[in-house]
Amino acid sequence: MLAYYRRTLQQIITGVLFLFALAPLSVFAATTVDLTPAKTASFNLISIKTVPSTPGPNEPVTITLKSFSTDLSSSKITWYINKNLTKEGIGETTFITNTGNTGESIDIDVVILTNQGEEIKKHITLAPMEVDVLWEAQTYTPPFYKGKALPSYQSIVKMSAIPRHNATSSNPLAFAYKWTLDRTSGAGEGFGKSSTLVRATWPDSAINVGVEVSVPGTEVVGTKEISISSVDPILNFYQNTPLLGTRFDHTMLGANTPSGQLNLRVVPYFFSTDNLKNNELVYELKIGNATTPIGLNPMNITVPRMSPSGETKTISLHIQNPKHIIQEAAATTQVTFTPQQ
Repeated sequence: MLAYYRRTLQQIITGVLFLFALAPLSVFAATTVDLTPAKTASFNLISIKTVPSTPGPNEPVTITLKSFSTDLSSSKITWYINKNLTKEGIGETTFITNTGNTGESIDIDVVILTNQGEEIKKHITLAPMEVDVLWEAQTYTPPFYKGKALPSYQSIVKMSAIPRHNATSSNPLAFAYKWTLDRTSGAGEGFGKSSTLVRATWPDSAINVGVEVSVPGTEVVGTKEISISSVDPILNFYQNTPLLGTRFDHTMLGANTPSGQLNLRVVPYFFSTDNLKNNELVYELKIGNATTPIGLNPMNITVPRMSPSGETKTISLHIQNPKHIIQEAAATTQVTFTPQQ
């Protein structure tokens, strides 16, 4: 009887173990899924570049595709201009076209079909804008001077951008501006900032001032860069007569006069106007070998006759801006007093 119960218990245990062995198989059979990955497009690591980067109106532009992750040389590439098929072929990574008129947008679409069957799309808009840049040196020139005030060392130069969009002179306040100095340092930026101030550099050297103008919320961008050279200030003498006033028609290199004195007008071309107006310039005047004090108006010099007989005097003047010590100039002239009868 004991042997009978023992055999029965072993049969029960064997049956339970058999059921546990089958259970995992049934679970896996019910939850098995297809792990084969679906075909998806690769990461869109394709760059599109234009040369020039901001083309102007009616200008040829080269558009190039580049990628380190997609084999473009074996891909079919199709180019569209304003939705019109323009070019297609295997490995056609370069496309050349022309921009339109000022403010005229051109949509460039590119469809790339790789040899793995992936389709990648790129888009770029060419919207040229014309930008003019004007500059005005804040340096001194006399009234009615026909030339342009030129920048000297550390003088202030005002830059003004004039963007043209939609073939007209647009309101400068409607654009965003980004100014650069020598292509690196920022010279100001912001919405409506159509002008900025920069300082000139050493004489016979130049600064490069650039501006990027854009229409907020669009792809319309225009750029302009100009080079501005600095000069040394110039100091000239002019004769000042009672009837004709200052003779600006010619520089006085020497003069003969029978009168009792000679009045000279001094013109310090291209010195900083702010320092000139604030009387910050330093004047050193010599008549002959004697240093002579400057009067209340340093631009007017009176040379007196010292003897009734004939005599010649050398007048020399040196002007320096102590705020910018390299901003200086000197001039010399001679005055001959003829004998009085």
